[in-house]
Amino acid sequence: KEKERIESIKKWRAARDQAAVSKARQALERAAVSNNDGDRGLIEATIELARAGGTVGEWTDSLVRVSRGRYTPPILETSVGVGALNVPAAPTTRKIRIALGKAGLDGHINAIKLLAHACMQAGMEVVLAGFKQTPEQMVATALEEDVDVLAISSLAGAHMSIARETIDLLKSRGAGDVSLVMGGIIPQADRKALLDLGVKAVFTPKDSNLGEIVGRIIAIAGRER
Repeated sequence: KEKERIESIKKWRAARDQAAVSKARQALERAAVSNNDGDRGLIEATIELARAGGTVGEWTDSLVRVSRGRYTPPILETSVGVGALNVPAAPTTRKIRIALGKAGLDGHINAIKLLAHACMQAGMEVVLAGFKQTPEQMVATALEEDVDVLAISSLAGAHMSIARETIDLLKSRGAGDVSLVMGGIIPQADRKALLDLGVKAVFTPKDSNLGEIVGRIIAIAGRER
């Protein structure tokens, strides 16, 4: 199904009027910069881009290009209202370093927030790889921060391609010892396929016990060292 969706998007882009899309994107960028009509002008330009056949990714890229970039929510502040979490303590001889990232365009970040704070309470060093990231960007963060574990959340249905690309990038850059764990809306049928690819653990909404999740991450980091 994933390959079919990718092929469908490619066909859609090939069949549309590219000049109309380009013109609509330019109009969107002008509306975002000038903002003469307030939100109304931006909404109208957005609708015109959709009518021309523009995608959500192209809409986002256009706005990023003429703005101050993507917004990254501050998830590592100490006050998030989650309270004390019942999580195991990580070994103190060498702190486990974990990078957490979110792939895809949606803004659902609660799971990453909770896991970040659970890992911090367990004594890990937590690095935010960012939101709406590509595998390339998250692997770059993992390498720069010398992490033991890279945790990726995906709700977009592209978990197989994300996992495959991430593992290939880690191996090609000599970081095959970085353990990849994934979470999100992942069908049970895909869990084994991800593990066969080399993903060390797969978490879904059914895995609601943060203590158990953190315990498994600690065990994975310990085994891989």
